[in-house]
Amino acid sequence: MMRLLIGLFLMVSSIVIGNGKPVWAEPVAEGTPTFKTHEVDAEIGTGRMVKAVDLDGDSDLDILALTNDAIVWYENPSWEKQKISGAISGTYICMAPQDIDGDGLPEIAVGAGWDINETRAGGSLWILFRKPGSETGWMAKRIAEEPTLHRLMWADVEGHGKKDLIAAPLKGRGSTPPYYREPRVRLLQFTAPENPFTEDWTEKVIDDGRLSIAHGMASVDWEDDGQESLLVAALSGINQFHLDPEKGWVWTLPAVGNPVPFPSCGAGEISVGEYDDKNPMLGTIEPWHGDQAVVYTVNRDTKRYVGRRALWDRHVVDNGFRGGHAVGWGDFDGDGHDEFVAGYREPSGEEETFGLNLFDLQLVNDSVEESATFSSDKIPLDTEVAVEGLDVADLNGDGLPDIVAIGRSTGNLRFYENTSEKN
Repeated sequence: MMRLLIGLFLMVSSIVIGNGKPVWAEPVAEGTPTFKTHEVDAEIGTGRMVKAVDLDGDSDLDILALTNDAIVWYENPSWEKQKISGAISGTYICMAPQDIDGDGLPEIAVGAGWDINETRAGGSLWILFRKPGSETGWMAKRIAEEPTLHRLMWADVEGHGKKDLIAAPLKGRGSTPPYYREPRVRLLQFTAPENPFTEDWTEKVIDDGRLSIAHGMASVDWEDDGQESLLVAALSGINQFHLDPEKGWVWTLPAVGNPVPFPSCGAGEISVGEYDDKNPMLGTIEPWHGDQAVVYTVNRDTKRYVGRRALWDRHVVDNGFRGGHAVGWGDFDGDGHDEFVAGYREPSGEEETFGLNLFDLQLVNDSVEESATFSSDKIPLDTEVAVEGLDVADLNGDGLPDIVAIGRSTGNLRFYENTSEKN
């Protein structure tokens, strides 16, 4: 029997944004997540991506940030800025940190050579690693080339206890305007050799026939067996790829995304959350660079309750976005249920502001045989960051997740410290 959420009510108050000042300017209802905003860098440049990761091995999470032309990190808790150097040419677009060699410190996969409309050449994949004997110097190894390489992620897709690098271009190689639908995107898997910094990596094609405008990726271990499935947000919707030991890569389409005709269909971002152990959730931006923040809950009427067999019900929690570009999940108030956080990078609404919003969700089931009753409360967090990317992680070590977000046109990086009382 599923757990019930009883008596949860949120009150949204006005906001004050500033370095170290509390987000909430007025008292808020009990159970409402509260945050303090820290301006980590007001002039970072054209922000692309941000990750919370322990860069120096001291067990707390630092902030790793990617802009068009720089890779930098900020040491927790002083947020002192340090540049990561490396012989990587071309405009940066994506990154994914991971400890490849097992020394306890992460290396960084980087996508560079970004040109959104050049589908026949350019686009390069690199590994940044530390110089031997140096704590601050970095070197780079070029792994592959793929035009419009756009997203990177580490995932254990084979269930062998080792994560491979998954790479997705935005557009298919050689695809043409105006919509770049054909040829389709090559979703790629790269496996590290014994010496990942000197030897060639193994490249495999996961799929090259189903994806157009593949913008967002996530991985999830649905069956809790150590093997992760891939979720890719694309023009066709939320695509799922699972490696079957006998059948090879098996594709399904759990959700079509924005249910309107081409070209405003599909999805642009994807992240996986959990309401409780019987209710996983998906969060998306729809369509690509779209105006809707969307949450998916498992459709109980199908009697396919969890895992990669699940079918999903669609819930639009906000349709006031413009240039939606980042999503994430976290149990910010410690009540055992994840909240959804989403941001957009283009001015919207009467005040023509940007947005970073949190959505506290209510999900009630009396029986696993029935679909959920769903509602949500919106909590605005910021209107001064043109959100290009975000990450959710516990940066202050109090057991509750925090948020970091990076702005594109605003060129700023902020840390939203969770000051909620744990329920």
